[in-house]
Amino acid sequence: MDRFKIDRDIAKHLVKTYGDRSWDVAKYFAMNPENKERIHEKHPITVGEIKYQLKYEMGITPIDILYRRTRLGFTDGEAVYQVLPKIINIFAQEFKWTDERKVQEAKENLTRMRKMNF
Repeated sequence: MDRFKIDRDIAKHLVKTYGDRSWDVAKYFAMNPENKERIHEKHPITVGEIKYQLKYEMGITPIDILYRRTRLGFTDGEAVYQVLPKIINIFAQEFKWTDERKVQEAKENLTRMRKMNF
């Protein structure tokens, strides 16, 4: 918490989720202050954590991140819809997606999410 200047709930989440690899995730906070931002105000999941998942945990699609990696889609069905655009923007930034690809991914992932959330 002190070293990376993050909230207690974020630190606890990282340790619970990643164990001794939480330091690797936290290194993203030192790279860019934006990486400390939560993807949703009610949850301890950060932009840096998403970037870590893309690089080291083979996060393949926004759905994969939202449901399999963070499990947010299973714990907060409303929040998952709110953060989808942010997740798509992170993917776009990391993988150099075009605006057209972002729109396509948003449509495809939203359709799949609606089926998963009934």
